[in-house]
Amino acid sequence: MRTRDALVKAAALEFDRAGYDGTSLGRISKAAGVSTGDPFHRCAWSSTSPLSSPG
Repeated sequence: MRTRDALVKAAALEFDRAGYDGTSLGRISKAAGVSTGDPFHRCAWSSTSPLSSPG
């Protein structure tokens, strides 16, 4: 759970600092000190997730 918490905190800081358009998974991962693929491993991404549906 610590890695997920670090990702959430890093994402919030990056969104505050650079805005939505200026933030990437790479920047979030780097700020959290994890590999770029870790957000996909730590979060439940699926076709039924509201995060994966367009619009």
